[in-house]
Order: sequence, then C-alpha cells, then structure tokens
Amino acid sequence: MKTIILTIAVVLVCYLRGFSQQLSDSLYNQFKESESLEILDEHLIVELVGAKIALMRFSILRDVQFVIRSEKGIEEINQLLIPEPFDHHYIQHAPTLHLQKRMFDDVRIDSLAVWVSRNGQFLRHPARGILFQDEVINDKSRLGIIQGRRLSVGDLVPGDTIRLYYSVNFPFDENWKHLFSIRLFHHSQWPQHHYQLNWRYNQRLDVDTAFHLIRPVVTVNRGIVDMQWTLRNLPGVLDEPNSHPYIDLPWFVFTPKPKELLVEQYSTFNENYIPAWMILSGQREQAVISSQVAVSQGVRTADFSAFNRLADSITAKCPDDSTGRKALTRFQKFMVNEVRYDNDLPFYRNEVNYLRDTPGRDLQGRLLRDRNRVAAYGNMILRLGLHFLTAYPMDKRCGEISPAFFSTIADNDFFLLTVLRDTSIAWIYPKSDMANFFCDEMPFYYEDTPVMLQNYLQKRGYKRDMDIRPIFYITPDSKPSENYRKVNAMVGVSFETRKASFQCRVSLSGQFSTMTRNIYRGMEVDSTINPKYGIKVSNIGKNVKMLKTSLGPVADDFPFLTSVTSAYECPLPDLSGDTLSINLSQWINPITVDGLDPSRRATAFYSDFCGYDSWSYMIQFDVPVVIAAPFDPVDIDTDYGEYAFNVKQINPSQILVTSYFLTKAAVIPAEKIDHAARLFAAMNTHPYYWLKVVKGK
Repeated sequence: MKTIILTIAVVLVCYLRGFSQQLSDSLYNQFKESESLEILDEHLIVELVGAKIALMRFSILRDVQFVIRSEKGIEEINQLLIPEPFDHHYIQHAPTLHLQKRMFDDVRIDSLAVWVSRNGQFLRHPARGILFQDEVINDKSRLGIIQGRRLSVGDLVPGDTIRLYYSVNFPFDENWKHLFSIRLFHHSQWPQHHYQLNWRYNQRLDVDTAFHLIRPVVTVNRGIVDMQWTLRNLPGVLDEPNSHPYIDLPWFVFTPKPKELLVEQYSTFNENYIPAWMILSGQREQAVISSQVAVSQGVRTADFSAFNRLADSITAKCPDDSTGRKALTRFQKFMVNEVRYDNDLPFYRNEVNYLRDTPGRDLQGRLLRDRNRVAAYGNMILRLGLHFLTAYPMDKRCGEISPAFFSTIADNDFFLLTVLRDTSIAWIYPKSDMANFFCDEMPFYYEDTPVMLQNYLQKRGYKRDMDIRPIFYITPDSKPSENYRKVNAMVGVSFETRKASFQCRVSLSGQFSTMTRNIYRGMEVDSTINPKYGIKVSNIGKNVKMLKTSLGPVADDFPFLTSVTSAYECPLPDLSGDTLSINLSQWINPITVDGLDPSRRATAFYSDFCGYDSWSYMIQFDVPVVIAAPFDPVDIDTDYGEYAFNVKQINPSQILVTSYFLTKAAVIPAEKIDHAARLFAAMNTHPYYWLKVVKGK
C-alpha cells in the first residue's frame, strides 16, 4: 500500500511539474515577442567567501546574452548597473534625505566585457562602466558618497544580440546592513529562455535560508556549499502592474551568521547567534533606547524639562482621558499641523557639529529635526504616561516582514506602537517631509500586513538574557465603505464669454484622504504610488485659473474625513459657432491602472484598497442646448468592481454627468485579469467622454 501511495505521489509531482513548465512555456512565448529585451541565456554565480565579518567578501560573476527587440531595449541595456542589486522589487519609505539606491560600496571590477552579434558572429564591442555617485547617510550619521557604475554600450540597433560578462567583488563589512537579509527573485522584468544561478558559501559559515516555490540542488565540494537553480522559459513578469511577486513567483532569502554574532546567554551559558534583525534594529533605536532609559531613571535636564512642559500642556487640554488616547491623538495632530520638519542637511554635511542637540526645546518651538526625529517622539510618548514598542513594517506590494526576510529594518520608516492605559494600542508614524499622518493613520500599503515588534528589553543587558524570539502583529485594515472620494461640481458654461466656471467640492475619506489630501496642501506626495493619486480635480487642462481654494479641517481620527472646496475657470477651446465639444476625460480622473493586457497575465492583480470614487458635474448653460449625439448609460459589473457612467439632460439648459467606480475585490487571479482590464479600458477610452452640444432653437 505504501508503495502504491509513493508511486502516485511521484507521478503527481511529475505531472504538476510538467504542467507548470507547460504553463511557463506558454507564457514565455506570449511575452517574448512584445518585450523590449529577451534574455537568451544567463548564468549568475554569487559566492560569499569567509566566515568572519572582517574577512568576508562577496563575488559576483554574471554572463548573460540579450536580444534587443526595440529602441527601448537599447536604453535599458545602457541603464544596467554593475553589479545589479540583488532585490529589484524592494520599495523604501523614508524621509527624502534617507532614500537611496541599494548599491554596493567599495566594489572592485575584476573584468568587464561585451560582445555583439549582428550577423550571427560575436565580435568584441567597446563598452565601459560609467561612474556615478549618490549621496547617502552613513553609519556615522553623516552624508557620504557611494559610487556605482552604469553600463555604456554604443552603436546598438534592434535585432542585435549582446553578451555581457562581468566579475566583481566587494567586502561584507562595508555593506553589512543590506547583506544580512538578501532576497533574490529568479524571474526578471524580461523573459529568460535559460537561467542558471549558483549561490555558494563557506561550509564553516552558518546561514539561514528560505525558499519559495522552487528549491535548489545543493552540493558540497571541498568545503564550499553550492545551491544551484536551473530554469528555462521564465516570462518577464517581475514588474507586472499591481502584482505581489513575492506571493506568485519563486525567490529565496539568504542570511549569513558570522561567528562574531555568537554570544553566551547569561543564565544558561548556552550559545546563540544574535539575530540579524536585532542588530539592524539596535542600530536604528539607540536614541529611542536612550530616551526610554532616561525617563525610567528620572533624568532631569533643561531639554527634558521642555518635553515635560509640552506634555503637560497637551494633557491639560484632555481632562477626561483615562486611556491616554486623547492626549496621544492631540500630540500627533500638533505634530502634523503645527510643527515644521527640518531635514537637517547642514548637520549631515558636518557643518554644524558644534551645536548641541536640543530636541525638547526645538519641539516646544514647533521644530522637528531629522537627526532626533524618532527620539523626540519617544520622549513625548513616555512623558504622556504611555509606553511603546517599535514596529517595523514592509510595503506589502514588495513583501512581508518575517523571521527570514527583514531587510526593511535597515533603512525603512517604522511605527511606534503605543500601548494605552487600558492595554489597547495606537499607531504613530513619525512625521517627516514624506509622512504627515495622524494617530492610527497609515497608507494602504501598510494595512493588513505583519510588523515586527521590538522592545529594548529583548536585547541582552546586565544580568539579562537575550530574547531571540521575534514578535509579530498585524496592522489594521480599512473597510470599502470608509474609503471614498466624492466630487460634486456646479459648472456654468457660457457661449457668450466662451468660459466654463466651476464651483467644486471634493470630499475625502479613508485611504483617499490619506493618499490625496496633501496635493491640495502643497505637501510632498508619495512617489511610489500610482501618479493619478497626485492629480487635482481642478487639473482639467491648460489655462485653468484658480479663483479660490478652501481647505476643510481634517478629522484627527479614522477615517480622517476632510474636504476641499474650490472655484476655478477655464476657456472653452472647442467652441465652434453653435457647437461645443467638452472632453470629459479631463474632468473625470478615477484611479486607473495602465498597461494591463487582458490576453496575458502571470500573477494575481491586487487593488490598492477597496472603496469608491464618485464624480458628479451639473452643467448649467447660459442658453438652451441639445446633446448632439444620444448617450446610452455605461454600466459594467465584474468580479473586480463596478463602473457606471451617464450623461443626462435634466432640462433645456442643464446636463448632469456622473461617473462611479467601485473597487470591490482586494485581489483577482491572473486568469480573471480581464475583469479589471475591462473596467480600466472603459474609464480611459470610452467615446462618450466627448460631450457635444448644440445651441437649441
């Protein structure tokens, strides 16, 4: 019986592998013809030499052949970095000055060569790595320079086959923050006909690994562990719009554990490795830990007294506050509305190193400096009589933080998960030039996803063991009914003055408030989200004249209701005699996703969030009009969402235009991509968006 079951299992595995390969082959053939580049063959060898931090070095050898299929492909060849970063799908969220490319420091190029085949024969081709520099904040909290090289190959034309070969190496200790948790996807943004990866390391080095969907063939030869993947016909789907590749595509994570991280526990004398996530968080939280210790010990300084005075002024305005939530909410509202953020550029350039840090007095004077941004928050929360844990998230579009993958801890923003007096919790996202969120407010990409919690008492201390167990918590999620944008406008259209005058009110709630209200307040808008979130309702074309804008208050609790009322006018360029043409696509801008091909999709499609987007324009003409062409209402309902569009003549001089888009599915499988594509196509290209009217008799 066991033999029969084993035989069935083996047959089933072989069948599924065969079916998966057939699916991959089919997708590969669909994708390769329309891509700018195709990878014919790629062999990547990554080797980590050594077992101690000071002696560890990474070497990367890449031998890859591309077929250039378009002019865009030539541009993409000349944008390749040498070497390429391991993780192409990581999204960082941090103050602008802290944003950086994940390049490697102190890279030595051992060899670089390019061959080009135009007539079936490869010939050596002149190529070089162009040096460029990027400013980064280093481990000493100063601006430093990191250098990278970008490939430059001239005289290429579509149809060429190019072979790129390079070998580089770099030290571990100069790049450790980004090498303690390495993730590598096997797929690329371009289709790959044949792909082989060899990942090697010293057998004496302890490591943690995690594999998703595909495991390697592992061999050991002369003390070197070799993990090998050999794959073929991989479609280029790593950059599919609104995908979560870490769910649908294969990847692996590699975490080295150098011998220096081995420590002895105080009470048991057992040896354990300090978790890499604890090392990364420890570097980030030094100022936070200092504030926690200082408050617990009752340290008194002039600057700490400034924190106390500010905390007292806030709590005095919240008399009935048994849990502390009102005071915390009021404090974060004060930070968002009244405090100015300073990126501290002179400090990071080492121009004002003679000045003492005075975060308490700065904050009392409505100033938050970047260098002590989180420390100021830590001090204030503690002085409000509350406690907190640091909570490290990961943008759920690129991954989920876990014991295996935690690279986000190195350079990403984190929350302060505040514990209130009744043991309930509140979420605080520290203010910066890129973050102006109220208490319990977070962008959609941090909703319903794990965060790793850190408590400084977990770390090893005097007569205290280190607690190596990671703690995770799931962030809250918003409901579809709470996320909406409502646009209501009265439009006066004059044939005589050839102008359209708008009186518009925009009501925002939930994620629409979080993601779009800052565009009306002249603040920075998140560059990682769909750029259509950054389009004001008044952006209806050229020569728009803003007459008045009034910003309503923002509710300081969820769903952060707010409104914007504005008056503006614009000329009517498409008025010819008695006929007026209005391009309604400039008036109605729902959040749509471009680049969806309903005929091919490899990964599931994820919406940003569920909610609705409603637009209504009541157009009042100064003369009676007649719609030149009849309108049939548009009403599309799919598993992904609903879309309705209608133009209705209310009376001889009034026309009502309405648009309604409801996103009701958080995710749809790849085979149902047409359910989303049909909606977006209708919103982007529907011919009824052209409203033509003629003066009535």
